[in-house]
Amino acid sequence: MTTSAEVVSAIITELNRIDGQFSPFDRAYRFNYNLHRDVYMGFKFFDEISSFPSVYLTVEREDYFHYGANNRFIVLTMDLRGYTYDAEVEESGELLAQDIEHIMQYIKKQRPDIEEIRVLSVETDSGLNAPYGVALFKLEALYQR
Repeated sequence: MTTSAEVVSAIITELNRIDGQFSPFDRAYRFNYNLHRDVYMGFKFFDEISSFPSVYLTVEREDYFHYGANNRFIVLTMDLRGYTYDAEVEESGELLAQDIEHIMQYIKKQRPDIEEIRVLSVETDSGLNAPYGVALFKLEALYQR
């Protein structure tokens, strides 16, 4: 039986694979950043963050769909924020977003208990908060309980 905490933990574990080296899933892809295990559950503002780049995951909503015999699918909607600190703020946000998208492509293969994971939207702040950069993701994970 899979829980929302296990799904969030799995996503955090997989995002921590971003290590500045070649991807374990595709040897042709080299990560742009090394997160130094800086992926966390929760939300922080710029002035609360001491290590860059870092990623924060928050659960927005959990929807249950019952289909009989006490079986149900759960859709977990999450916000993921990746923060960078760089003079090239627009580029740094885009590069971090590429790394995160790369991991999202392969989570299903690593975690078969997650039926599906979708990236609904990806945005960057386009340099509005320079020298801080932000990559914003809206994610949905479908799993069975």
